[in-house]
Amino acid sequence: MLALVRKILAVGLLSLLASTAGADEGEIVLGEYGSLTGSEAVFGQSTHNGIRIAIDELNAAGGIHGKKVRLVSYDDQGKTSEVGTAVTRLITNDKVVAVLGEVSSSLSIAGGQVAQQHQTPMVSPSSTNPQVTEVGDYVFRVCFIDPFQGYVMARFATDPPEKHGLGLTKIAILIDQRQAYAQGLGQYFEAFYRKYGGHVVAKESYQGGDQDFSAQIAHIADSGAEAMYVPGYYTDIANIAAQARALGYKGPLLGGDGWESVQTIGGDAIQGSYYSNHFSSDEPREAVQKFVKKYRELHTDTPDSMSALGYDSTMLIASILARLPPQTPGEEGLRTLRRALRDELAHTKGFPGVTGVITLDSHRNATKSAAVLKIVGLATPLATTIPAPEGDFEAESREAIAAMKLAGDEQSSGSAGVGQLLLKGIAVGSLYALLALGYTMVYGILQFINFAHSDVFMLGAFFSLRFATAFKMTKPSALQAVGLLLLSMACCALVGFLIERLAYRPLRRAPRLNVLITAIGVSLLIENVGQMVFGKNVFQFPQLPDHTFHLGGTSVRAVELIAVGCAVVLMVGLEILVYRTKIGRAMRAVAHDHNTAGLMGIPVDRVISLVFILGSVLAAAGGLIVGLTYGQVKQPADASWVLYGLKAFVAAVIGGIGNIPGAMLGGLLLGLAEQLIAGYLSPAYRDAIAFALLIVILLVRPSGILGRRVVEKV
Repeated sequence: MLALVRKILAVGLLSLLASTAGADEGEIVLGEYGSLTGSEAVFGQSTHNGIRIAIDELNAAGGIHGKKVRLVSYDDQGKTSEVGTAVTRLITNDKVVAVLGEVSSSLSIAGGQVAQQHQTPMVSPSSTNPQVTEVGDYVFRVCFIDPFQGYVMARFATDPPEKHGLGLTKIAILIDQRQAYAQGLGQYFEAFYRKYGGHVVAKESYQGGDQDFSAQIAHIADSGAEAMYVPGYYTDIANIAAQARALGYKGPLLGGDGWESVQTIGGDAIQGSYYSNHFSSDEPREAVQKFVKKYRELHTDTPDSMSALGYDSTMLIASILARLPPQTPGEEGLRTLRRALRDELAHTKGFPGVTGVITLDSHRNATKSAAVLKIVGLATPLATTIPAPEGDFEAESREAIAAMKLAGDEQSSGSAGVGQLLLKGIAVGSLYALLALGYTMVYGILQFINFAHSDVFMLGAFFSLRFATAFKMTKPSALQAVGLLLLSMACCALVGFLIERLAYRPLRRAPRLNVLITAIGVSLLIENVGQMVFGKNVFQFPQLPDHTFHLGGTSVRAVELIAVGCAVVLMVGLEILVYRTKIGRAMRAVAHDHNTAGLMGIPVDRVISLVFILGSVLAAAGGLIVGLTYGQVKQPADASWVLYGLKAFVAAVIGGIGNIPGAMLGGLLLGLAEQLIAGYLSPAYRDAIAFALLIVILLVRPSGILGRRVVEKV
């Protein structure tokens, strides 16, 4: 034990020494925190690339005052809980002169509060919410803010074609209600769009991470909107675009700088759409083309606005540090330099950045022109440039917002047709039913919930994706999709067998709590190994050649019909296996009594392994269906996988846990309830309805709709 304590202390001492390396008097240390992993990792990595190019250029030119510039980076994983620790370490341990902030506005606000507390300048490359710099006088940004982006896209939408605009008079808005960024853009776009004579004919909302947007899109299509303004992040936009096209909506989508990189995962559905941005690699200025060339040499890719803003924020800080006297030794010298840097940043005027000529206003926000980009293939050529308006833009923004509130809502209040909602409900419900069967089969045999089942479902999607990539199936045929299904099923079957054999079988006679804890541990293990193997980004999933069938006002995609058909075939096959075969009789015997079944010569261990294999096979099918239906899969640790699993568990309980027909019925009922609630009330209640139904069932019929009451003798 003493040796272990010594080892821990030694490691801690080494970590402390490493963390204080920023105090080297021969260096100037800049700090960066960002989402280098997580759902928005593409943004964080691009920003980091731009910052690194700036650091390398500075050092190649001799540094600042003859001192090398060193960058210290921390990954906050896109989590607010990680930001405070990261920024505090940069300031107190690494002794940075300044902090380069986050992409996400909410994370920049959290980091800015720490920087303000420690009186250390923070420059955010690309956080656009106005509240970011309201944190305090040590927080700056080199990007324009959300009100200006709203103004830019409203101008572009309403300007006639001869002024390089779209000339739209009717538009719909679809907003991520969880993101302050999206809400800010949506509010200012609507205010300026209405000011310039446009009509907002539909307003819908969703929650970031949602997979199904069909109810909202149906409303928008019914409203007659000529275009759809969707100021969210690229991870959701690609999915929204795919579903909009599949449901027959042909108008362009418009958005903000959160769309950056959407063309890489949006495929054909996002083509011809437009978004506002801080930078265009097409701009002929020498500084822009020099940066583009350098970036391509290092990364074999064209830089996006995040990398350009990361570069500009670093170069702005460096240009001021080069004008200031060199840092004097000690803590007081560092504090003095930080204050001087803050004062000079506040007076920035006409800084020639690659994203434009940057002037910081009295609120420490950048004033400059904006680019509107069009998505053409994987390229985003410049459609037009919108200059900053003359006069007091802040006052103009307040007036536009006030006028909008005074006029009140003008959007239509249509709702999706009941046929459309029922068809979508059946499609989603079939997926829940597939997963619910895995839960209910294991519970029927072992009387415990396999919480790792949703992770096997996740693996099914990623196994299918890996095989499709390996065999270069960018648009697989139906036969190739069957091949993907069989390969994924085989892999998940092996995973299910190993889970039962290695994790659950040794605990078969242990207390139930031990098994439950093990199930949670297995789930976390699969998630983390999945991230190591498959990565931490959002991945585009190969799509079947899709067709949409229209019947009156109802539209249904061929891929959804295939998914429902696949689910029905698998569920019917399982029903026949369990109730019409010798193996099924053995499974029912083991479910009734393990010991008696063993005495009758039934191989209990093999039967239980088979149950896990069958459940995993169904989960694999569910994973493939999700990928084909929504066109993308999120990182293995994304909360959406767990939510699918929880809803499937709820479906199993609703139908009657342990009852196979009940699991199918529960899945369909839950899918239908979700779609009807989303269509006629609000999509915000889609997730809540699952757990509301669970509470009602437990109060009214605890055994489930088709479950049997169990009488225990005391």
